[in-house]
Amino acid sequence: MTKPTFTTEKHNEVTMLLIQGDANVQYSGELKKFLLQSVSRKGSENLVLSQATEFDVASAQLAYQWKKKLEQQNRTATIQLPDNKNLIELLNKTGITKILK
Repeated sequence: MTKPTFTTEKHNEVTMLLIQGDANVQYSGELKKFLLQSVSRKGSENLVLSQATEFDVASAQLAYQWKKKLEQQNRTATIQLPDNKNLIELLNKTGITKILK
């Protein structure tokens, strides 16, 4: 298991939330805290999972709730799915990609 890193970068008017490594239930508390910081900001946010090596149901639920919360604030929230072909295939088969779009 690779402990995930959570970083924030600002690109023009969009804040990028970068997650690298294993985003799974073991680190869900850290992910929740990271996403809650985003909710208190203003402007558009992009959750970037391209370098995630794991992304489980717990992480998907947190990402979904984060996106919905930003939408309730009339903000744009987008999620960039992982690049890992095996992981994206699993997310597609389980239907998780549908709820994150």
